Amino acid sequence: MTPWVRLTRDDVVRIHNAVLPAPVRDDGLLASAVDKPWTSYMGVELYPRLADKAAALLVGLSRNHPFVDGNKRTAIGAVSVFLLANGYRLVFDNDEEVANFVEITAQGFVHHEFVSAWITAHLEALPTGTT
Repeated sequence: MTPWVRLTRDDVVRIHNAVLPAPVRDDGLLASAVDKPWTSYMGVELYPRLADKAAALLVGLSRNHPFVDGNKRTAIGAVSVFLLANGYRLVFDNDEEVANFVEITAQGFVHHEFVSAWITAHLEALPTGTT
């Protein structure tokens, strides 16, 4: 099992405040979203791969709406920071592609498995020594 770097609630709040300083609307929903990638059932991780964990974070933050505003921007920002901290980055053709993907994720039009597959298709390992 890889010891992935985990974002904390405070990390996500800092990311959010860099995106758009707006208050936390519901701390319970924020905690739920931040903890979602680390969920297990009967000792088995529900999201074992890095892309699965990133997808859980994106789904949790974008759908839970823990902040008054800026939830989708915070979600993709947090996922980007999470991936960078773990030696990867998202690569995509343009910002509109990501904005559209985050929007359909937030609206619940896609399942977790689809989000994970999209992230996997857009993952690139950072060169050694850059994390």
